[in-house]
Order: sequence, then C-alpha cells, then structure tokens
Amino acid sequence: MLHLSNELGVEEPLPDWRGAPIHVGHGASRHDLVLEKLKPGLLKQLRELPAHWLVSLRLGLSRHFALDVDRLASIGFVFTGLAPGDGHCDGWLALFHRGHSDRALQLHCPLMQRLQDRLQQKPDDV
Repeated sequence: MLHLSNELGVEEPLPDWRGAPIHVGHGASRHDLVLEKLKPGLLKQLRELPAHWLVSLRLGLSRHFALDVDRLASIGFVFTGLAPGDGHCDGWLALFHRGHSDRALQLHCPLMQRLQDRLQQKPDDV
C-alpha cells in the first residue's frame, strides 16, 4: 500500500472533489457508487445493503487507503484496481466490487474469450 501511495500521491490536501460527496447510479444490473470518503456511517449503510445486490464502488484514493481496503473487505467488497479520476475528482479512484454475475461474456479477443470460458467451467467439467 505504501508503494501505491508514494507512486500515486495521496498526500493531504486531496485533489479537489466536484459535486456531491456520494453519487449513486444503476446500470447493467449493478449498483454504482462513487464516494469521496468512506465514513463510518456510510460503511454501516453499505453493510446493510441487501446481500444479493451487485455493487461497484469507486472511492477517492486517500492516505486511509489501507484502512479503507480492510473495512470494505470486512463487508464483502473486493479491491479490483485503480482508475484515474473522472468527473468527480482529479486524483485517483480505488475500485471495489461486491457480488458477481454468472452471465456469459462474448469477448472480441480470442485469448480473453478462452480465459473467460475456462473460468466459467465448473471444477468437475475440466
């Protein structure tokens, strides 16, 4: 985490955040949240979301990143990478997901399609 922090810069003050500190959207059978900060009350609300909901979360990268990863992991979220800021901030966003869909993907790259197909096979199918 320290290496990421040093490379990407999470010093205070954080890059300017534009708009509401929480943005909620919905698309492709998934709930999409963009958060400026992970506050304790918000973490409690995330914990109480229905377990069957598929949730994507983009969180402003801060010096609390390691703690945020642990807190979100404790309620079922998986850290899935980083993305450059979008219309909400000029800094970086940490990406988290909870839940997945078993739907088949049709990918244009044959190598990625084979990988996807292998990942979808049940262990006794191999």
